[in-house]
Amino acid sequence: MAFLYHQIRCIVAVLFLIGQHNEQPEIIDDLLDIDKHPCKPQYSMAAEFPLVLYDTHFEGIQWIYDQDEQRVNITHLQKRWTSENTRSVMLKRMLDGLNSVPFPSISAEVEPMESCLKSNQWSLTLNQRKGHRFADI
Repeated sequence: MAFLYHQIRCIVAVLFLIGQHNEQPEIIDDLLDIDKHPCKPQYSMAAEFPLVLYDTHFEGIQWIYDQDEQRVNITHLQKRWTSENTRSVMLKRMLDGLNSVPFPSISAEVEPMESCLKSNQWSLTLNQRKGHRFADI
């Protein structure tokens, strides 16, 4: 299970780099050529928290749901949502408070919250440099 989990995170890391124009789409075919690259490429893995499979479709299958289990799952997710949403609001207010402190030298170095949200900060775990190397064996 861990192998597949890490493999997916590695693939998504390269896809993020392509999406951010830090790699060319052709890199996928290039990396799949084991004669050209017999070693694992040295990319950082993508962050795990946005990588969630939440929807699938299977034709010809009628799912049977247990009503009690459904209630348990819904209650669990509602509690989790409430907790995460509360934390999110608290963090946003803390950031707003820190951003209101009148220190021009600090605010000049720190990105505003809106730009963090727009740039999908979870992808910062990726290797942003173009100098990717392959492992030497």
